[in-house]
Amino acid sequence: MAFVGGGYTSGSGSGFAYQFTDKDSVTLAREFTTQVAAGALASLNLKLASTVPGATPPASCVADCFAYDPNGASDPASIPPADLGYVGGLDASNYGSGTTITNLNSLSSSPVGKALFVIDINTGSKLWEY
Repeated sequence: MAFVGGGYTSGSGSGFAYQFTDKDSVTLAREFTTQVAAGALASLNLKLASTVPGATPPASCVADCFAYDPNGASDPASIPPADLGYVGGLDASNYGSGTTITNLNSLSSSPVGKALFVIDINTGSKLWEY
């Protein structure tokens, strides 16, 4: 079984691809602007960027852009805005103004700029990307 993913891409080749589990136990993959610290891979809190004071997501972060603390703080609004990371392609009508994602698995060890990919959800391996 494969998952077709897409969503945020910085366009500059500076994002990090992660596979994760959302609040509904759905496996998704998205590109994050900042690498997530190893200690935050088990659980990461996201907050709708428009609700975080001082947040300035990249223009290419699609609608419903969420902010996060790359080091895993419980509330992204609790860190300086310059330190925030962003992830798009998540629907605020499903996730509200904030959500927690779990089991983050890095799909890239270096920044990528790809926006469409196919992932084998059984192995987590990337089968194809464009």
